[in-house]
Amino acid sequence: MEELKLDTRDNPLLRRKEIELVVRADVTPSKDEAAGYIGARLGVDKELVVIRSIEGKYGVQEFLIKAKVYQTKDDLELVEGKQKAKSGAEGEQGTQGEAGGEGNGGTAEASESGGEAQAGDGEGDKSEENKEGNS
Repeated sequence: MEELKLDTRDNPLLRRKEIELVVRADVTPSKDEAAGYIGARLGVDKELVVIRSIEGKYGVQEFLIKAKVYQTKDDLELVEGKQKAKSGAEGEQGTQGEAGGEGNGGTAEASESGGEAQAGDGEGDKSEENKEGNS
């Protein structure tokens, strides 16, 4: 992995540095490789590095790595830990709620309304047949 450009911005409120790194590589670097590279480059433990994204363009061997580097493990857990735990808990509850009744109710309603529309069309056809038969 060859470094092409490194842009660092301090975020004192969250006690971290926000990194944008452009590298050249034959294959897309993994998040673990990117965290190790950034940690070594900045002289911090790779466990304090959180990779936000690794973006590449088709046919170009350059990748933009967006990362956050925290000052301490406590700062990392304070900011990132709560977000992950919170979203994980909400995701599980939302999934269970949808599977329990909300999701199925919506599907049943859609199929019922579709059935009613078809039944209505069928009745209309019958009345036309009756009119023809009565004539």
